[in-house]
Amino acid sequence: MTLTSFEIWSYIFGGATVFALIVGIFSVWNGRMTRRELAGVTREEEARTRTMINSMEERSSENIRKMDEHMRQMDERTNENL
Repeated sequence: MTLTSFEIWSYIFGGATVFALIVGIFSVWNGRMTRRELAGVTREEEARTRTMINSMEERSSENIRKMDEHMRQMDERTNENL
């Protein structure tokens, strides 16, 4: 059985078309899954960052309150000595 030039090119273009369809479909699917995954990771990181910032603000507020108390005590001691 001898294949003609047209038959050979038909097999080549047919195989290339199937390959292109498979690659195209999976690239679209992969892009959507990647965007979905990145959106989830972004939401998780945002929540962690907000939690960390709130924790830092609470500690900062507590430290500032302690500093104010110490400054008030120093002012009282200074006023007593005058």
